[in-house]
Amino acid sequence: MMIENKKAAIFDWDGTLVDSMGIWNKIDKILIKQIAGVNVDEDTIGFFRDKMLASCRGDANPYLSYCVFLREKYNVSISAEKIHDLRYTIADSYLSNVVTYKAGVKKVLDILKNCGLILAIATTTKKTNMDIYRRRNENIKRRASIDQYFSAVYVKEDVKNIKPDPEVYIKTMKKLQLEPKECLAFEDSLSGAQAAKAAGIDLVYMYDKFSAKDREKITALADYQFSDFRELYEAVHKELETKI
Repeated sequence: MMIENKKAAIFDWDGTLVDSMGIWNKIDKILIKQIAGVNVDEDTIGFFRDKMLASCRGDANPYLSYCVFLREKYNVSISAEKIHDLRYTIADSYLSNVVTYKAGVKKVLDILKNCGLILAIATTTKKTNMDIYRRRNENIKRRASIDQYFSAVYVKEDVKNIKPDPEVYIKTMKKLQLEPKECLAFEDSLSGAQAAKAAGIDLVYMYDKFSAKDREKITALADYQFSDFRELYEAVHKELETKI
């Protein structure tokens, strides 16, 4: 039984609760066009970005390191810092107006909350991005306001080590005063899945096409897996019915 004896549901953000992974491919495509005048395929961008970020997880600012990579790859004269600033200027409009919850998320949040589970977010999303989602993104505020639904929100700046390190999960559980066996983690990516399992938490794998390349590895780690939130809702609803 998935939610039996559980007290908290801890969610990753990007790619799990919200459709945002593809947004960054679009943003980086615009960025590269502006700084280098080059048109690059979005899937190619995503592949190289993920590879680059994975190689510099220990850096103080992996995304600045990524901008150093872009500067060198496309031989542009502007600084990595300016590329970084430009990237988030482009991103602002997307984060404010385009990103929204995946289909069925609100129903899942409602049913879990009505079951008495505490809801939390444990993400490597930047604080500035999460602040946009909290305060300016009407798609999110209208459907399920972050501050109304989630009792704890931990972001990239709250930890020294990002996923696959389990630190963000450990801090979230400490905040909620819960043990790993009392929690469920919802993740879409391999690094997130590894972080949840390293923290000792049962893993619910939520499929996202942008992590499909790692599907077999994530599935091997998962305690439960679902193709979307509608399927997850039905599973929770069915579990609750068996208790009546």
